Amino acid sequence: MNAIVTRLALVLSLALSFGAPRLGAQDTRASLPSLPEGNTGIASKYPGDVGIDKDPSVVFVDDFEGGSTGFDNNWGGIVPTTTPENVNNGKRAVELTLPYPRTSKETGKGFNYHFKHGYDVLHLRYYAKYGRGTELYHGGTHNGGAILARAPGVPDAKPGIPADGKNEYTVLLDTVRSIDDPKVVSPGPLAFYVYHPEQRHQWGEHFFASGKMFPYGGNPNYFGPSFIKRPDLTPDRERWICYEFMVKANTPGQRDGRLAFWIDGRLAGDFPNLRLRDVATLKANIISIGLYTMNDAIRTPCTMWFDDVVAATSYIGPVLKRKKSGPAKSAEEMAKAHEALAKGDHAGAWRHLDKVDSDELFREAQDVIRKIERVVTDRIREAQALEALGEKNDAIEAYREILKEFAGVPAAERAKILMDALRAPPGKSGK
Repeated sequence: MNAIVTRLALVLSLALSFGAPRLGAQDTRASLPSLPEGNTGIASKYPGDVGIDKDPSVVFVDDFEGGSTGFDNNWGGIVPTTTPENVNNGKRAVELTLPYPRTSKETGKGFNYHFKHGYDVLHLRYYAKYGRGTELYHGGTHNGGAILARAPGVPDAKPGIPADGKNEYTVLLDTVRSIDDPKVVSPGPLAFYVYHPEQRHQWGEHFFASGKMFPYGGNPNYFGPSFIKRPDLTPDRERWICYEFMVKANTPGQRDGRLAFWIDGRLAGDFPNLRLRDVATLKANIISIGLYTMNDAIRTPCTMWFDDVVAATSYIGPVLKRKKSGPAKSAEEMAKAHEALAKGDHAGAWRHLDKVDSDELFREAQDVIRKIERVVTDRIREAQALEALGEKNDAIEAYREILKEFAGVPAAERAKILMDALRAPPGKSGK
């Protein structure tokens, strides 16, 4: 993979078949919370992902629209692209290509980002597409996204050094394909590649959606009685796919850690009952995207494209697509919005801005919408301040004015909720 995960499996071989499986670990969780799916996450609130970086649950965003990346470590030579079919959303994405023939056996490209503070739960969503001729084989080959936890002083790349519960854990959404099995198409079925305190091999192990574990095979009881087997999936080439995965670190001393991944918003793999750490200070503090191989199996250039990367502390979901009414209609609505704003008519401006959806004006319109929503929020806070001072009638009147002035603006609906609660008879709560 890259400087973080590239060498984690330098010699992990499909030929390994010795060793006894672990004894099943006791499931100590009372229940397994269900996970969201589809367009129900953070992205559902931000069509086209515009403004998603302002969401309080979002901790990193990079859509590559600026022509560079927001990652703090880029390696190997990534290339921005504006070719329409190689862009998922907007006008730019990035391209990673492993050339053939190569100048060295170990070849990789990618980027990573280090957080100042770690997270107990972290989601990473990205879009990726494999090139038509991309033929990847396992044996030191990795592709996709990774979430990692590193204790202070522990290097990003530490190949072959097992996790001990205090030093690190590594979770990579990977694919596995053996050169000895021609029936398996590239890039191979998806699996989590994990370094964790109970790993049975020096170079970590893979968890498949079906419950299979590699190497050494798996114990069906390892993921606990709540584990649901799902079909192993191989991503299509030449198609943009939305990948998202979650790393939930366990409470030290308990088996409540959990890994899960989604494909195009559908839950495709879920692994509960995990122990990823033994100290609460070990938190996810690095994300990574990349393409890497160190074997001699590839015989053609291997290419992947990436776009729309978001990291957050809760479910993100796919980019919410938006209809396009065309530049002429959007320009007309934008002009009317500016006229309304000049007159102080925020509600009228919002209604026009909400109809702007052309590529050229959409982001500008969404920025103005956010400003109107902030004005509403500030006005509601002023009314709440009156309420806190005991000025009940003045607060009710302030809420009423907000509803009148910002009629139709969704953010103003909270004013009605607060006003109804304030007008409710004593002993009864409003909605």
